[in-house]
Amino acid sequence: MEAKGLDSVCLSPGANLYYLTAFATEAFERLTVAFIPKANEPVLVVPKLDEQKALQHAAVENVIGFGDTEDPVAVLRTTLEKLHLETATVGVEDHMPFRTYSQLIEAAPNLRAMRASGILFQMRLRKSSEEVELLKRAGAIVDQGVKAAVETISAGITELEAASKVEYNLKKLGGEKVPFCVVLGGPNSALPHGSPSERQFRQGDLVVMDFSTTYHGYFADVTRMVSIGQPNSRQMEVFETVLSAEQSAVENVKAGKAAGEIDAVARGIIRGRGFGQYFVHRTGHGLGLEVHEKPEIVEGSKEILEPGMVFTVEPGIYLPGDFGARIEDDVVVTASGFELLTKSPRTLVVV
Repeated sequence: MEAKGLDSVCLSPGANLYYLTAFATEAFERLTVAFIPKANEPVLVVPKLDEQKALQHAAVENVIGFGDTEDPVAVLRTTLEKLHLETATVGVEDHMPFRTYSQLIEAAPNLRAMRASGILFQMRLRKSSEEVELLKRAGAIVDQGVKAAVETISAGITELEAASKVEYNLKKLGGEKVPFCVVLGGPNSALPHGSPSERQFRQGDLVVMDFSTTYHGYFADVTRMVSIGQPNSRQMEVFETVLSAEQSAVENVKAGKAAGEIDAVARGIIRGRGFGQYFVHRTGHGLGLEVHEKPEIVEGSKEILEPGMVFTVEPGIYLPGDFGARIEDDVVVTASGFELLTKSPRTLVVV
């Protein structure tokens, strides 16, 4: 904040608020913000219905609760005056709801708002040993979830049925949230961001299983493949290409390398085997308190990998209208190379 000329940061519900205050909540219609000023103690402003939760869990002593009959703009105005921030330069996050931003400016028309997401991303980019342990626990849950998912897949059941059973099992195994659970077969497996449908699995389908869960707020994200019946030669060629790309990219993870180099390894193998045009996304994304955060493992990225950075490696090939394949693991950069946080077998399971 000192370097960026900020007098305070204003946080909205989300990963940064949880990271800095230990208070987790969703962004609903009621105002929720935390002010972290340079010159005063932090203040957390919450609706009355969240006040006791904040007092119990937040690492902030000054909690201000307001009722539904109170004007949130007036509450903000009073809070800013107490913190001497009415004419200050305040950093806000990119994801701050427009309603909250409007109330902030209405409460203090002479306040200057600046983007602060870059500062906050940098703070969270390199995970502590405690954070890595939580990420490992999340990884262990999705690894167990893979086994349960494989046992769920069979010809005749729908993608929606399979996805609901996988989500149930993830929560039964200790996962707190399941932000997405994608189980897609046949032509639907060629949709990188497809959603489970009422389509029934059939003999000859390749099935992509991509799901995520959290442990103490930290995400794991894994993708594995199932074949219903023996795969044909084309399916095996695509699967083995993706497997080779994924394994080689993971094995090249090392501190000091650029993120784009990891992408280049995976992309080079897929292009070399004639499928380059069917690999349509980056090789990976950061993991932590968000399922998609920094660093990006993307073509051309010059960002240097450092110990403590955690990200996915997930190359894929998608043949529109036919089938697709993707394999994904979670990796932490270490002083000596890397460590896998997801350890379930990558092999194509035939059911």
